[in-house]
Amino acid sequence: VGVDNLTIEACYPDVTVNALGLFPGIELSAVTGCHIRGLRMEGFNPAIGLTTGAHDNHIGGPAPFDVVEIYSGGLGVALSDPGTIRNKFVQVQVHHNMYEGIYLRHGASENFFGDGTPSGAVISSDNGRNGVLLEDTGGTGSSVIRNEFHHCLIGLDPSGLAPAGNALSGVVLDGPGVIENLFSACVISGNSMNGVTITGGANQNTFWTCLIGVDASGTAMLGNVNGVEINAGSLNAIEAGVVSGNQQFGVVIRSSAAFDNKVNENRIGPDANAAALGNGRSGVALMDGAFENRVIGNHISSIMCIQFKRHGIVDIAPV
Repeated sequence: VGVDNLTIEACYPDVTVNALGLFPGIELSAVTGCHIRGLRMEGFNPAIGLTTGAHDNHIGGPAPFDVVEIYSGGLGVALSDPGTIRNKFVQVQVHHNMYEGIYLRHGASENFFGDGTPSGAVISSDNGRNGVLLEDTGGTGSSVIRNEFHHCLIGLDPSGLAPAGNALSGVVLDGPGVIENLFSACVISGNSMNGVTITGGANQNTFWTCLIGVDASGTAMLGNVNGVEINAGSLNAIEAGVVSGNQQFGVVIRSSAAFDNKVNENRIGPDANAAALGNGRSGVALMDGAFENRVIGNHISSIMCIQFKRHGIVDIAPV
C-alpha cells in the first residue's frame, strides 16, 4: 500500500484473507493515516508489515468488529526502518505463526501496542519463536526506541486465564540500540522459555506493573521457565509487578555485562493479593559477575531468599 489515508476494512464480520504459501500480506510503506480493521489474515509472512517511514497508521481499533486476527503464517506483525513511528495497534491478535508474533527492528520507534485498557489488548501467543522481539540489527539507524506495550497478553489466550505459550520467550529485547521501551500492565506468562529476556546490551527499558508467571487475575500460576532473565543489559527496570509462579528463578541477573539494573517494589513469590505462590528456585538470583544491580523494596517470599553467586560460591540471604 502506497496511498495515504486509505482504509482497509472488512465489510462484514469474520472476513478471512488467505495466502497460499507465506507471501507478504499488507505492507504499509512510507504512508500515513491508513486504517486496517476487522480482517482475519491466515498464512502470510508477514501478515502486516510497516516499513520505510510508515507513520501514524492504525491497525485494529476499539470497536468489537475492529479486531484484526493474524494466524498460521510466518511472521505476524513486522515493523522496520527509521521513521516507522507512532503507529497504533489495538485489538490485534497474533497467534500460531511459525516465527515471531511481533517483530520490531532497524529503527522502528515510538509505536504503540494496546490502548491502555484490557479490552484494547494486543495478544501474541502460541507462536513458533518469541511473542515479541525488539532487536537492534546493527548499522546506522538500527536503534529501536520508546515503543510502548500496554495491557498486552503475551503467552496467554484472549481470556488472559489460560496458557497459549510462545515456543521461546514471551518478550526478547536484544541489542544496545534497544532503548527506553515500556511494557506497562502486560501479562507475560506461559511461555516455554523466559517471560522476559534482556540481552545484547539492551538498556533503559522498563517493565511496570506487569504480571510475569501468573494469569491476568494475578492469582493463578502460568509459569515461564524464568520470569525475567537479564544476561547482558544495563539500567533496565522491573518495577511494581508480580513475578511469581515461574518454574525456576523469578528474576535472574547474570554475567558481568548485566549491571545497574533495578528490581524494585515487586511481589516475587506472592500473588497479586499477597498469597503464596512461589517460584521454583530463588526469587531473585544475582550471579556470574553481575554488579551494581539494585533489588529494593520487594516482597520476596515462598522461597524466602535471594541468591548471590560469585567465583563459584553461592551465598543465600534470607529476606
